Amino acid sequence: MRYSRVSSVGEALTAMERPGAILYAGGTDLMVALTRDRAPSPGELVDIKGVQAARGIRDDGARLRVGALVTAAELANDPLVSSFASALRDAAAATAAPMLQARATVGGNIATPHPAPDVAASLLTLSATVCVATGPDAVERLAVEDALIRGGLGRLESGGASPAMILAVEVPKATRSAFGKLGTRGAFSRSTLAAGVSILDDACRVVLCGDTARPFVAESVGAALSRGNHLCDSIAADLQAAITSDGSGTVPNRARLRLIAGLVRATAERAGAREGDR
Repeated sequence: MRYSRVSSVGEALTAMERPGAILYAGGTDLMVALTRDRAPSPGELVDIKGVQAARGIRDDGARLRVGALVTAAELANDPLVSSFASALRDAAAATAAPMLQARATVGGNIATPHPAPDVAASLLTLSATVCVATGPDAVERLAVEDALIRGGLGRLESGGASPAMILAVEVPKATRSAFGKLGTRGAFSRSTLAAGVSILDDACRVVLCGDTARPFVAESVGAALSRGNHLCDSIAADLQAAITSDGSGTVPNRARLRLIAGLVRATAERAGAREGDR
């Protein structure tokens, strides 16, 4: 296996044209997969931690720009994220252990498919846009839900006709949002259930993850929450639609539906409370 370091988007994309090359940033999922033989060994690890264009958090007016190399620890402690994307701050603070938070990146959480990506789920809650570099000066924008579809980032792999890398995400400012999760223990565990709630353009947006192959927008739940209706039937309907779309999982029993409903209500209350705190 070869190892190389790059310092620009152009160098990264050139490296990705070499067969077997794979981008390496935080490596929190990649290294586990390699040590447990869950993935074929790449021909080359391309270290992109020196690409400054993929770093930093800045205020772009109506949106925040968050670089793909920003870590969960940076998100959890950034004042802009705390003020305008509380759901993202919540998710970053709750994901994994402190040592992993210091390494895990925004781009990696989007690109690595698993059913409980806390940061990516919060980005979906906030209706974020993923900026994908397809050339040294060329950027394509994808809705985060398109980027999270299994296989949706397959063209970011090496050896393709058009190598690309996640450069940043653009997050609409939302002063009312929150993210909550339940795990097998109180700290440092992967979510078994998670919910994100945001108020964008006076509309309630709810995202669920943990029971399906990927996070999804629960439209019926958002509408029921806005009207003050019971949530269990709406949760069951949205989960059924998501499971049918993903082709995996089963609709949970009534007890689990009530558990999800309680998590959604608690998260929604925290999102609403934050408006009064400012």
